[in-house]
Amino acid sequence: MINSKIPAYFDSIFAVVEYYRTTYKVSLTAALVAVLEYLSDGQPKDNPLFQDTQGQNLSDKMGQIDWDSLDLTEKRNVLQLLLLKVKRADHADMNSQLTPDGIGYLLGDLAYQTAGAQSGDKILDMTVGSGNLLWTVDEVFEHHQVHLKRLGFDNDQVQLALAHVSDRLLHDDETDLYQADVLAVPEDEKIKAQLVISDLPVGYYPQTVPDKYEMRAVEGKSFAHFLLIEEAMNLVAADGWLYFLVPANILEGPEHEKLLKFLATKAQLKAFLKLPENYFLNEAAAKAILILRPKEANPKGEVLVGTYPSLKEPKAFEDFLQDIKSWVKLNRSR
Repeated sequence: MINSKIPAYFDSIFAVVEYYRTTYKVSLTAALVAVLEYLSDGQPKDNPLFQDTQGQNLSDKMGQIDWDSLDLTEKRNVLQLLLLKVKRADHADMNSQLTPDGIGYLLGDLAYQTAGAQSGDKILDMTVGSGNLLWTVDEVFEHHQVHLKRLGFDNDQVQLALAHVSDRLLHDDETDLYQADVLAVPEDEKIKAQLVISDLPVGYYPQTVPDKYEMRAVEGKSFAHFLLIEEAMNLVAADGWLYFLVPANILEGPEHEKLLKFLATKAQLKAFLKLPENYFLNEAAAKAILILRPKEANPKGEVLVGTYPSLKEPKAFEDFLQDIKSWVKLNRSR
């Protein structure tokens, strides 16, 4: 049963967000960041936002929010509703959209089953955005009493501000978040993580690509998602795992030969699982989970390739999950 506080809290917070947007003539996203900061700070009464009559009324509404009475999933639900609302209103581009929980939980479950992660291990989201995929995957591990050290990179200041304030409200500001292009991080500042994840942004990389990248384009612009996959191999521990959300046609789409050559020579392809078609608006938007390991990591095992059946086909879906469990037994770390 849905906690009745979730829609009530959403309505109260969003009313203040709209008021902030109108008062200060900013985007809804910027207003949301500011209001969530007020919420995380305990809604200070002396803030100028709340000085006029309407502001005082909204402040009273905010004061009725008992944030600590919600569990982690409920807190995430409130934040997701707010993020979805403002991203749609501000017409956020496709690479800035939230990774849906349904997809995040599938990826998180695969990561939990295979990586053999232990409390204290690092999980790094290379393109953390507003944080939803990282929070979802981490929630899976927390459910199993595995407490990971969370890290995230993003070069979008607004997205990272959303991740920061969400982290304050969800995890007491315990996640290490860095504003940086992960492709441009100096060698001596790179972080090695047991798990590397990303809902890879799709498109061309806007900057000049260093010659060190094997998957850079010889002419014209390079695909950012190819470069990120290549860079990820420099960020994962020797016995670690990498989990990516990628276009479903990545192994057969434009310049796929470069990716296949890289995977054959510099990485270990573990699984390629297409997500249910009905998760997406159209075929062009379809995604898959790509699972990799460093070339020398053991056990080698077999490559799992398949497509998740629709949840409308429960028997087929359950059979597919059993296939995954059988594959996990041959591939699980530790």
